Amino acid sequence: MLRYLAILIGGLLASGLIPQVAVAQKLHAIVVADLSPWAGWGTYLPSISMDTKRVYMQLHNQVPPAQLVYREISFEEDVVSDPQTILELVGELRPAAEDTVLVYYTGHGGNDDRGHHLELANGKLYREDLKRAMEAKGARFNVLITDCCNLRADGESFFAPMLMPDEPRVISPLFRSLFFSSRGWVDMNGSSPGEAAFVAPLSDDNLPGSLFTTQLTDFLENHRKQPTTWEQLVREVSLGVAVAFKTLYPRGAMAAKGAPLQTEQNVEASSFPGMPERSGPRSGLTVRDEGGRGARIITVKAGQSGDRVFHLGSKTYGPLRPGQVIIAANGQPVTSAAEFVRRVQESPQVIRLQLRDGNRLGEVLLRLRY
Repeated sequence: MLRYLAILIGGLLASGLIPQVAVAQKLHAIVVADLSPWAGWGTYLPSISMDTKRVYMQLHNQVPPAQLVYREISFEEDVVSDPQTILELVGELRPAAEDTVLVYYTGHGGNDDRGHHLELANGKLYREDLKRAMEAKGARFNVLITDCCNLRADGESFFAPMLMPDEPRVISPLFRSLFFSSRGWVDMNGSSPGEAAFVAPLSDDNLPGSLFTTQLTDFLENHRKQPTTWEQLVREVSLGVAVAFKTLYPRGAMAAKGAPLQTEQNVEASSFPGMPERSGPRSGLTVRDEGGRGARIITVKAGQSGDRVFHLGSKTYGPLRPGQVIIAANGQPVTSAAEFVRRVQESPQVIRLQLRDGNRLGEVLLRLRY
């Protein structure tokens, strides 16, 4: 009788007459901070530690415990600051086919002929090697987010966050759209090739933390109730990092004594779901000549770059408007529409525009589409 009952139930399940109980998707997260003496953070050590606390808070505030597999590790001794330690952590993951794997790292990084890498006391962990280790786990979606420098230059302990978040009963709409409904890859670093990743100067006005991680976790907190896209996250976090750098380091900054002066920091997002192809319009603006006195804005395409810029004078976000005249880009004069197009083509992803609006002048930061 039991044998026939099992066959009957199996047939009903296969036919859809009895609903099958879906196995809940899980987010497998590894959060790594290199706090080893070799790293030499000095007075900036609290900023690196705070990065992981910010990420911890967002993950635990927006994903229920039953759907979050979380491991946080800090390298506090040189002996464990090793590429193999991170690869072993990834190797221990056991995601199901529909799960998501997230690896976040804050610490030193660099770039050489093999590409971008995490710089550890006992060697380099190349980004491509880490991505291959993640890919081998067979999850539906992989996210690699690092907050480290991208400059070319020829044991372990666990710690608790400052505050324990309330356990969510369901996945937040934001995390469901970003981490549970996507497939493929996210590969993002807090600085672009040739740039250092900076932290906020320690002061009474701001908590310690890196510019990129602070902007990333602020975005996750502020948008937790609405589904969104990776393109929107990358656009707003990139612009936020550019604004923070200009605000905190108005005269630029050096990554180390004797290093070249860095005047901007640009997030590098080399892949994400919905990533625009690197062709076609970058600004979302249509312009025309203004009689040799600039490029007049004719249209601002909704939902694209010009629809949300940062106004440096008022320190507010808002759209550009038809009728405004662009007279300079990244400090270089713009006398025609064709010249504006050339400036956009040559620009890094965040461009600084000087505008004439009637008799008023102003400056904005605009994140280009790609």
